[in-house]
Amino acid sequence: IVVCKGVSSDVSLKEGEVDEFFPEEGKEAYTFCGISFVERKILEEIPEGKGCLVRDFFIPVLRKRTKISASIHDGKFVDIGTPLGLKIVLEKI
Repeated sequence: IVVCKGVSSDVSLKEGEVDEFFPEEGKEAYTFCGISFVERKILEEIPEGKGCLVRDFFIPVLRKRTKISASIHDGKFVDIGTPLGLKIVLEKI
């Protein structure tokens, strides 16, 4: 997955891999950018229907002790999945 420093604390890392999602306050954490590279066979484990990719897929995968690597993006990132983020981007166009 791709993570960056941001306003949310979605994921903590340990040696380049996901340690946990939604860590306790005070622990160094990163924002999940919504970008992931997943092996095709793992994609088949995503439950059908609506849901949260992190809660319904990544957390169960991590609980199975499957390693999830993380790359830290240190460039600009704006979450356009929020009204504020979308407003920021639209104002720059």
